[in-house]
Amino acid sequence: MGITVGQLVSDPLLKTRIVAGAAGAGRLVSWAHACELDAPWEWLGQGDLVMTTGFAVPAAGDAQAVFVERLSAEGLAGIAIGENMNAPPLTAAMLEAADRCAFPLLMTAYEVPWVALSRAVVRANQREEREQLSRMVRMYDRVRRAAIEGHDAVRLIDDLAAELGSELHVVGFDGTTTFRGAAAPPEPLLAELRRQLAARDMRPPAVLRLRGGAQTTLAVPVPAGRSALLLVTPRGAEPPLALLQHVATMVALEVEKLMADREHRRRIGSELLASILEGRVEDAVAASQLEMHGLRPDTLVLVALERSSPMVRSDLHSRLADRGIAHVLLRRGETVLIALDAGGGAVADLVEVAGHDAYVGVSTQPIAGPARIPDAVREARLAVRAARSGERRVVRYGENDEPFMPRTVAEANSVVNRVLGPLIEYDREHGADLVHSLEQFLEANRSWRRAAETLFVHKQTLVYRMKRVEELTGRRLDDTGDVAELWLALQALKLVG
Repeated sequence: MGITVGQLVSDPLLKTRIVAGAAGAGRLVSWAHACELDAPWEWLGQGDLVMTTGFAVPAAGDAQAVFVERLSAEGLAGIAIGENMNAPPLTAAMLEAADRCAFPLLMTAYEVPWVALSRAVVRANQREEREQLSRMVRMYDRVRRAAIEGHDAVRLIDDLAAELGSELHVVGFDGTTTFRGAAAPPEPLLAELRRQLAARDMRPPAVLRLRGGAQTTLAVPVPAGRSALLLVTPRGAEPPLALLQHVATMVALEVEKLMADREHRRRIGSELLASILEGRVEDAVAASQLEMHGLRPDTLVLVALERSSPMVRSDLHSRLADRGIAHVLLRRGETVLIALDAGGGAVADLVEVAGHDAYVGVSTQPIAGPARIPDAVREARLAVRAARSGERRVVRYGENDEPFMPRTVAEANSVVNRVLGPLIEYDREHGADLVHSLEQFLEANRSWRRAAETLFVHKQTLVYRMKRVEELTGRRLDDTGDVAELWLALQALKLVG
């Protein structure tokens, strides 16, 4: 049966009395826990008794009333305040709120340690503790049998839900369902989850209570490497928080298995894309391996992604997998290259997943075979640079309004050969560095001093090199038109190598 607040205060050794909310003396106490945080309901569960020296109690009367109302609404058993310690004066508004909510407001004598109340609750609840332990054992047995019989995560979560008598969902912080094939929670519930997480800078407490419908849903953090939450909607009595945290740990094992599998697939996909770009794999082999990743080799599109947040870049493959988007990706410096299906809205989903701060460049589509992937990568890189320079989120190669961007890789090659060809040939024959020196000179906005410092050469050496550039290209570095042509040719050279 456990112990009620009234039975607890009737023990003379505990020297605890009810100062308000006596109508709630029949509330059962499942646990007693010391908490000095200003929102104890985010760390404790239903039936818990809050014990505080007073730091948790607000000073203002209105705030005290709201504090009591929230404690009562979240199902806590009561609050015990240490007498003559750190609490501000208890106002009439607080006492009236406790009486109105039938929420026991207790005062414990200064000389009584909190552990005395905790022990009294533990002794009274030993039977309930044994029953809770038995439930935990049954749940861990379900995990064991799932591992032996090869059940997937969705089935295991359904089994745990049946044991808890609750509806369970596992979602990311953005509300995306973590395990493919699992039913998604109602959208109003997810909207409330996003709102509460945003208000807390995406740092959930031990438990969030979401009121997206008639029944309160509990959101408990899943202690896995990837941010996830266990959403629990009880069909009857609310399960103890300690039990839910055990279930969250069980779910964490499934999340880690999922993430390990996704990371394995990411590495294989990255190696495949790198091999295609470097010409280390035959087209027929590349085509069959792309199909193993769910991609048709003749309907691909290449995307280059830049300036997405570090967290999104590191987790991009998993975010795409959450949405069921087949892909392979390769990180090259600050750029992420992704091969996707050209249809089905995959690119639009990628843009959404990448975040508002990302620049996205898209190749011509479809690619029509693995042999075209290297050219498509160059197109995507050129498109993402156009997006960045024009402060546009998405640019599709060949479908943009940039007047100076080459429309094809062949056109980019033509620009490089026509403008920079003599410099490239000279560097090759003489072991010189004219192309790089020109690039650094223009990057420095034609500052002789800054460019020389970047190249670690004397200013006069740089002057000699730029005169040689002018001689070989037939273009002057004090002519705006010639400088613009040289600059654009250097950008094309970066693409075609």
